[in-house]
Amino acid sequence: MSQNLINSITKTKVDKSRETLLDRLYDSYLDEEAEAGLTEVEMTKRSQIEAAWSLLVNYHSFEQSVPLLMSRFDLSRATAYRMLTNATKLFGDVTQTSKQGLRHILYEYSMKVFQLAASQKPPDLKQMNTAIKNMAMLKGLNSEDTSAFDAELLQAHTYLIQISAGVGKEPLTLDTSKIAQLPEHEYEELVDAVESTGLGDELIDNILDNIIEEPEREDEDE
Repeated sequence: MSQNLINSITKTKVDKSRETLLDRLYDSYLDEEAEAGLTEVEMTKRSQIEAAWSLLVNYHSFEQSVPLLMSRFDLSRATAYRMLTNATKLFGDVTQTSKQGLRHILYEYSMKVFQLAASQKPPDLKQMNTAIKNMAMLKGLNSEDTSAFDAELLQAHTYLIQISAGVGKEPLTLDTSKIAQLPEHEYEELVDAVESTGLGDELIDNILDNIIEEPEREDEDE
């Protein structure tokens, strides 16, 4: 027998020896064999906890549920409180669900409220609006949409380029949309700066032509 298997069996035995009543009841809801293994006393405890949970999910507070449990099962006040506490611990695990699933359930509830409010004569507009807000929140429609249309993206933007004018000279910062309107002496400085990069004359001409071409077309349109 491998050491891993021995460790697993040992761990299981230790865990079983430390099981609480809630552990066994929890297992009984998820495993038929565990349910069949419950003692008569444990089955009675399970019935009491189920009753406590039923009161809580049917709109009873702890304080309202305590006297009902005391009367039904002849329990002390302390025991009734303990049953309610155990019910929240036990069924909080047994019935746990994903946030997405719970969100869908709540959305359906909100839709039902909306339909009931709309069916009133006259329609209950306040309840309808509240239900719509709840549905929008559950679907995340109330949060900012990063994919929404932004008109600013279609507006013209200004792009600046900075070109070194040579050793000891200040860099030239130019607005690409206004190169065609540069004074002659500044344009000559721009040409000198581009030539100093070591590019060929033909490539330099192409670069400047492409930059200047667009503003010229705009001027022609005007």
